[in-house]
Amino acid sequence: MLRTEILLPTQPKRKMFALSSPIFQELDRAAQTAEWRKDPTRDPKCLKMDMVENDTEYSAVFNVPGVKKEDVHVNVEGHKLSVSVDYKDEHKGDEDEEGKKIHWRERHVGHIARTIQLPNNVDMNSIEAKQADGVLRIHFKK
Repeated sequence: MLRTEILLPTQPKRKMFALSSPIFQELDRAAQTAEWRKDPTRDPKCLKMDMVENDTEYSAVFNVPGVKKEDVHVNVEGHKLSVSVDYKDEHKGDEDEEGKKIHWRERHVGHIARTIQLPNNVDMNSIEAKQADGVLRIHFKK
């Protein structure tokens, strides 16, 4: 079985040792979890976004590459915006649809979500969402 590991410039030794022993794997997981508690947006499973403001509206922009519209869920409750995405795996098992063997997968499969507090001056009746070219844009009038 072919195995690969990507070494980040800031963590090369930790990743090398994490492969060698279960105890190092557990320490590696704990260290990464601690980093994510300080800044949850560093978590690879965190839905990345930008919040932009102009004179008339706010816009929340999320990256959702390769996701169908029916797999993106937007919910507004109170002044909280929640966006969740279901990433689905088009390959089942160890082979692709043409029978080629898959050696490794780096694309995320599963469910990710993000909830943010909206500013108090948002008109809650004017929310509009559009998804195109792998980007979800949600506009809120002031």
